[in-house]
Amino acid sequence: MRLTSQEINAFIQVFDAADPDAEIYLFGSRAQDNLRGGDIDLLIHSAKIDKHQLRKIKWQLLELLGEQKLDIILSADLQEPFVRLILPTAIKFKTKNHAATP
Repeated sequence: MRLTSQEINAFIQVFDAADPDAEIYLFGSRAQDNLRGGDIDLLIHSAKIDKHQLRKIKWQLLELLGEQKLDIILSADLQEPFVRLILPTAIKFKTKNHAATP
């Protein structure tokens, strides 16, 4: 996983404030240690966060992390076709009320 502890902590802090039960997954090139560059692709599994809140969250993350290329997918259902496609290679770094150790 190619995220700094500062980035991971910022994601956990901001998403926890919006929904303590939210799960955060990293997918795409940043989930693979052997690749370079790339934007940060996150999947947020939450039944509480809506698109309006997600816009606010992106601004909060911009303030905490500076300019970053973030792609955030919001899903209340892990059975959605696109979500099922990315989950096998995604890295979960926050489960319900528990952060994973980076």
